[in-house]
Amino acid sequence: MISFQIRRNGLFWIILAQLIILLTHFSRLPFSLIFFCLFCVGVRTAIYYDKIDYPKTLIKFLCITLGLILTIQEYHSIIGVEPGGTLLIISNFLKLIEMKQKRDIYITIIL
Repeated sequence: MISFQIRRNGLFWIILAQLIILLTHFSRLPFSLIFFCLFCVGVRTAIYYDKIDYPKTLIKFLCITLGLILTIQEYHSIIGVEPGGTLLIISNFLKLIEMKQKRDIYITIIL
């Protein structure tokens, strides 16, 4: 049971900020990772409107693994500036999916 619900306008601004971050890296990110990030936004929106529940641990693990595989497939490594930036963006969008408490919102904003 979650006692805290993110307000609609707050969620809108958080998602808008995430999409602006994505736009600034649009020319450097591969399309598969851009679609992955947009998928995370869609899942968060569906969670907010109670279309789906928060993902379980296995689903979150699979999403992390998919993001890592897509990064390795594109850059052939996870070491370096471009792959590191990509992994940071992916982790930021994955944090959108698991925002349940005020603390998670603060972490998302700080990242």
